[in-house]
Amino acid sequence: MDEAGKIKILDPQQKLSNSDKSWLTEKINKFDGLSKTVRAHLKTLMTRADHTDSLVKKHHLNRHNFQSTIDYGDILNISRDCLGKKFDTMLNEHLERRPAPSIDMHA
Repeated sequence: MDEAGKIKILDPQQKLSNSDKSWLTEKINKFDGLSKTVRAHLKTLMTRADHTDSLVKKHHLNRHNFQSTIDYGDILNISRDCLGKKFDTMLNEHLERRPAPSIDMHA
């Protein structure tokens, strides 16, 4: 997902030409149901990042950094039982950590 809410084709092994990526990006974004599903999943993952105890206050997932953090190629190649762990790993490996709060909440 890019910042404009369009599905973005990543090619980490650079197997596709630029024209192939452009063509594929255009075609995949014409599938309205798929785009809606990916946008809904983006919102779910952002909510998970904000409310999971092990992640809360550590990372901030948003539309700007989603495309460089979440790789659906990796997600589609694992079992459903491992999705949460894989998502947490992606956050920890690809997102900058939030700075520690400067106010002591226990004072």
